[in-house]
Amino acid sequence: MLEIRKGTASKNYENTFFREFAENLKNLFDKYSLDGLLIANSECEKESRLQIDALLITKSAVLIIDFKNRGGKVKIPHKSNFEFGKWTTETPNDYIVGGSSPNPYKQVKNQKERFVKVFENSIKNKLPKSDLFNPLHTVRAVCFQKEIELIGSIPSKEELNFLIIDKSNYLEKIRDIIDIFDKEVSLSNESFNLFKEVFRADKFDINEKYEETVNYDEYSTELDYDNLYSDQKSALKEITTFINSEKEQIFILQGTSLSGKTHLIPFIKDIAHNHNISDVKLFASSARIANNLLKDSNLEFNSIYSQIYGGTSKDEDIIETEEDDNKEIIDLEIVPLKKCDEDEETIFIIDESHLISDNYHQSIDLRFGSGKLLEDFITFLDLKNTKRKLIFVGDSFQLSIGKKEESALNPAYLEEKYESKTRAFQLIDKESKSEIVKQALSAVNCIRQERFNNLSFTIGENFEKLEKEDLLPKISKSLKNNSNTHLLSYSNYDAQKINFWIKKSILKNGTDLSENDLIIFSNNIRVEDENDPFAEPKKIYNGQFGKVTSVSEPIIKNNLKTNLTFREVNIKLQDSGHNLNFFSFENFRLSDKGELSKDETISYKILLNQLAEKELENFKNGKLHSDDELKELLIKLQKGDRVKTKVNKKIQKLLSNMPSSEFYKYKNSAQLRFGWALTVHKAMSYKWNEVFLM
Repeated sequence: MLEIRKGTASKNYENTFFREFAENLKNLFDKYSLDGLLIANSECEKESRLQIDALLITKSAVLIIDFKNRGGKVKIPHKSNFEFGKWTTETPNDYIVGGSSPNPYKQVKNQKERFVKVFENSIKNKLPKSDLFNPLHTVRAVCFQKEIELIGSIPSKEELNFLIIDKSNYLEKIRDIIDIFDKEVSLSNESFNLFKEVFRADKFDINEKYEETVNYDEYSTELDYDNLYSDQKSALKEITTFINSEKEQIFILQGTSLSGKTHLIPFIKDIAHNHNISDVKLFASSARIANNLLKDSNLEFNSIYSQIYGGTSKDEDIIETEEDDNKEIIDLEIVPLKKCDEDEETIFIIDESHLISDNYHQSIDLRFGSGKLLEDFITFLDLKNTKRKLIFVGDSFQLSIGKKEESALNPAYLEEKYESKTRAFQLIDKESKSEIVKQALSAVNCIRQERFNNLSFTIGENFEKLEKEDLLPKISKSLKNNSNTHLLSYSNYDAQKINFWIKKSILKNGTDLSENDLIIFSNNIRVEDENDPFAEPKKIYNGQFGKVTSVSEPIIKNNLKTNLTFREVNIKLQDSGHNLNFFSFENFRLSDKGELSKDETISYKILLNQLAEKELENFKNGKLHSDDELKELLIKLQKGDRVKTKVNKKIQKLLSNMPSSEFYKYKNSAQLRFGWALTVHKAMSYKWNEVFLM
């Protein structure tokens, strides 16, 4: 029997083809009474960069499969340049790339290297004694979703563990691979479960009907250098010089909206690959912004946070004192920087870079690195001791995070603080691209001229001025007829006031959370499936939207510095369609400032301390699993050592991964706000059909 699991795919052609692929493969396994495990688009938390389209695990073979939505003639490079050469089609300047790599072979080669490390660190020591698996024997396959005519041949040294297959022959080729006897590969169903623990994905129903998603295949991948604007061509010349420079480490590409800066990113990748740069990584500051960029450009961006932070979090030094029993504030937990293991000459391109700065940030009890994203990113890359290069792409006239002087788009700041040789280029405004952008550029020009007392806009079809008496009918009509309408305000107080006005005057459903209310998340949470330990954890990111489907009565926690209120809610996520159940932290939702007060923050930390303390006996008597570190701490606690605070903090870390625990539900509570009206800062990086500026 073939067990099939699948994570969340972002492209509907992958959904469509995978359904066909999985059904055919299942029929093959049923026909020959074979056992296996097929995992697609899995969540590998041990290595966030390991994003495998499909992982097939059988008793005698393991395959990494990458899908390509192409067909027709495909020419692969000569064996002398097989690793770095381009895969081409019949169309000039149309290349088949492999993510950040110059071709699909290099892409799956990198995936295998990371897969080997994950296996060695997280699976190998747990294998049953009777099982064997040499990860170096993992087979890599590039599977085209349409029929292809392959021009060229795979080098003989690669033929045994690298395949190029297509719609017409993938079943035959996969059958050949799993039929081959390999004395170093012998896996049982027990081992399959170990892979499911690391590569988590949901059970897959072949008959599942997917929510309609954006068809990214509509975007052209052909690079048309001839039709670039003259300033774009000049920018690429500057970037070519930068790539070839031994001294320059940072390039800043600036441009206003629709100036064509993001459009140049595939061209920059192409130039880098032509100059023997094997990897060009694309990033945005957060997962939400990365997802928005994917929708706009078909370029696959990753979050800087997932790339540079991770490993074992640490705490500020704890000195146990007599007062610890009554301690009100939990010490700050810090997620440290990883060590960068990318190639020494990798180029990192970061879009929307005006959102990256040295502005300090921490949440209630958690801080990533130093709390300064720009500083941590440059430290992570180790620019001083490697040949790695950074390209920041952004718009210095858009709202930024923190001081503009400390932004990634300020070359003087980068050179002075980080001693990095920096080059910059400014693209020309393209006013003809959009009437709305033309209006925005009038404000930009006032900033350039330092003229701040004569702001005016041209009223027309796309930019309308409303009188006060017209607001209610106009906004009411827009909200009811167009789900892509939002209202923007200056402050959280104003946004809250507008949202309550919408509920009272338009929706007429009171001030509480109600069914069909639009909400936006203001923190990152994850929702685990208590009934399936191998299921993909559903991650919800700050800035995602959803609609309320049900809400419970208030859950009030008292005997704290101030009362805390929670509600159990079910939310349908707007982008993925997932229906998820979790707690809403009502104190945050009801705050005019969009943040918790000092007393609420302290009370929340006290509550988490209390919930962890309640589970102490369950860890002592073995009802809940203790790791070696906690076992040692419990022995010290039994002896009378002053380790109570350390024990509580360790218990909290363990409970954070136990979705059935009461602690998990409160620790993982969502900070929600109503989502019709937002501040302009919160609205950064979104695109909507209609916007009201209030």
